Amino acid sequence: MLLSMPQYIRFTTVEPDGPDRVRARGQGHVDGMTPYPVAPILFVRSDNEWKLSHLHVCGILATLPGPDGGCQ
Repeated sequence: MLLSMPQYIRFTTVEPDGPDRVRARGQGHVDGMTPYPVAPILFVRSDNEWKLSHLHVCGILATLPGPDGGCQ
């Protein structure tokens, strides 16, 4: 069953973390729930755009079961 609830992160703090890298902190929001802390999320600048860091995404995937759990 797929739930369609608005989900977003409201970033409240962004700190430099090296050349073309920042760490962002904030609050996660899911419809009907109390906001929860989100920290830190690493972003990198690539082709003049801010993107989630490969290491951050792989860290999330590593917690999931199945063949996609982790990065190669």
